[in-house]
Amino acid sequence: MTKKILLIEDEMPAIDIYEKVLNKAGFKTKSLINGREALSELRKIKHQEKARPDLILLDLILPDINGIEILKEIKSWQETRDIPVVILTNYRDVETEQRGEELGANAYIIKTNITPQEILGIVRKYLN
Repeated sequence: MTKKILLIEDEMPAIDIYEKVLNKAGFKTKSLINGREALSELRKIKHQEKARPDLILLDLILPDINGIEILKEIKSWQETRDIPVVILTNYRDVETEQRGEELGANAYIIKTNITPQEILGIVRKYLN
């Protein structure tokens, strides 16, 4: 069965790269470009109106809602709390990283420090 990845990212070049690498590896990727879209999609997943993703890649700096707020929602609902969440951001802050860990993020990755192939490896790690 094809694994589904929900990518919450507002930078189109990053979306293009991640989608290309993930789709080529056989994953089905859905991308959302802001927090409102993400929360709407997550509520539909919560109410079983949409299929659950197997993993969420979450940017923290979105144009409308901070990714930490989205992570709080994901981890507060029984229907979504066990979905692995990998934070992908260029925002390096120890407090925010610790907050992400406390809320249940599986990893906190600085995008500029990692290649798309390494991201693919991280995705595979949390899906196996």
